[in-house]
Amino acid sequence: MNKFYQTIKATVFAGVFSFVVVSASANEILGQWETESGDIAKITLCEESFCIEMTTGKFTGKLLAKLQYEGDAYKGIVYNPAGDNEFASTAALSLDTLELKACPVAFFCKTQKWERLLD
Repeated sequence: MNKFYQTIKATVFAGVFSFVVVSASANEILGQWETESGDIAKITLCEESFCIEMTTGKFTGKLLAKLQYEGDAYKGIVYNPAGDNEFASTAALSLDTLELKACPVAFFCKTQKWERLLD
């Protein structure tokens, strides 16, 4: 019986540890980012998503995107702050560079690379 409980304990610990590792890697996107135009965007947790809000520039205070972490990528919606439309989007994080891709039409996408701002 003792061996059985040790196996259960090890399995539960491994499951919790893997959840913590996934959650930590998903949260690496949080913080402030400099956009290609030189404006600043802030990524925060909002409900069960990551929200991107502009903190400087023409669209200060506007919600730019809502992303969810799925597997090893961020997927969601980018909102056009100048219009009333939204696009499917993905984001990929590589060290201190965030590549945000929005696709108004399935075969036509626009990509921007943002740089992390260190506190």
